Amino acid sequence: GENMKDQNQNGQDLARSNTAYISQLALEHGYIEGISLKHYDLRAANLDGVTFKNVDFSHANLSGANLSEAKFIACNFEESCLIDTCFCESVFENCNFGNARFGATDICYAEMRDCNFAGLSTFSLNFIALRKLENCKLHHEGETIAFNQAPIAIQGVLNTPCVLIGSKILLGQKVFERD
Repeated sequence: GENMKDQNQNGQDLARSNTAYISQLALEHGYIEGISLKHYDLRAANLDGVTFKNVDFSHANLSGANLSEAKFIACNFEESCLIDTCFCESVFENCNFGNARFGATDICYAEMRDCNFAGLSTFSLNFIALRKLENCKLHHEGETIAFNQAPIAIQGVLNTPCVLIGSKILLGQKVFERD
């Protein structure tokens, strides 16, 4: 019990030091380029208004973080945790969200251009709230589906969503052409 408490405290200290380090960089420069934040714990970090270019956020925990009014260019969010993350009024260009975990992720008035997605939690995003959506792609079951309009997801029987996206209809693992 006591050892677990020490480990948890160390984890919290590390999360605070990660957040402090990144926050310090952001405050000093307002611009962060070419660094790896892979596996970083940035829960509840306040990094609004920062420009990130070629930053690897893969496997990072950004839950509860404020990244509003930020700019992300060629950033990798693969398998990152973006639950309850605020991206309001942010701009994403050429970013990868492959199998990122979304839930209550706020993308209100954000812009997404040339971004890639994979994973069903993608459909928990409120794409309708975006200011701009251009040339994005969903990678699903070996197919690449281009979309420039908000996908429409309808939750089905046994938690199998039916999704209208681009020229396709996704039903569980199956992909059909829309006529």
